[in-house]
Amino acid sequence: MVKLNKWKLTPIVIFMVAVAINTSGCSTVASKTQQASNETNSSSHGHTNTIEQNPSKQNKNEALSKNVITVKPATPFMPIVRELVSNIPIIIPRYWTPIPSSSSNKYYGVQFKVNKHSYYISLITTSKQFPPNDPQLSMPPNSSEANQWGGISGAKASNSKNIIVERPKDAKPVKIGGTILGWKDPVSVYWESNGWKYEVIGSSNHVMDDTMKLINSLNINHQLKKLNAKSGQILISNANSLSTFINWYSSDGQYEYSFQYKGSIEEALKIANSCIVLSD
Repeated sequence: MVKLNKWKLTPIVIFMVAVAINTSGCSTVASKTQQASNETNSSSHGHTNTIEQNPSKQNKNEALSKNVITVKPATPFMPIVRELVSNIPIIIPRYWTPIPSSSSNKYYGVQFKVNKHSYYISLITTSKQFPPNDPQLSMPPNSSEANQWGGISGAKASNSKNIIVERPKDAKPVKIGGTILGWKDPVSVYWESNGWKYEVIGSSNHVMDDTMKLINSLNINHQLKKLNAKSGQILISNANSLSTFINWYSSDGQYEYSFQYKGSIEEALKIANSCIVLSD
């Protein structure tokens, strides 16, 4: 049985739930697969920064008056665009997947927090419209994992590096797509390229298919160069449901961002590639 380093998924803060890092110890392939299937159910926060209270009304109004919006974000983010005032550059998608007409939930609800050092935004599908941060968004059925759709967050970079992908300890070298040198064990594939680290986790029947989908989507979306990242990580988890997690550092290394999306790899990369700085 293959032994792997124990790990837990660590976005900064994206959904109302996030996951803490634990890189010590060992686990079996089965436990790693189980961890991948449970990442969206963990409830501990993966970032140590505390979300502060919003500034006073007077200070907030002064800040808002300086918040010059130079781009139009994706429709679900429009209700909060003027509230996103921070000392860090706010990065936000210009595109987000429209809700399918066949879905019983026809609307996106928005939960967010922002202060001078950090921000996070999460999207929830709902059966009726709610204003941003409405208490009902944190109650059933809206709070169910099935309704959590994804989100984005950012913060000043800390000395503690978030690790969401790792090379499997006992994985064997493998050629991916005929040209990329990576490492593979029965449930995961890992490789590195141009400052980015990638890992795809899932069943043995699908992990290579998902790997090729990620590689093709990266090519279509120009390796996410629009993010202007110094370095980054991408994790694809396809245990019980397909989710994409992207973590990256700004070109100057001062800021760290995380993005999460539940859905196809192609849509996840399309959304990530649409991300730009909200205001000057």
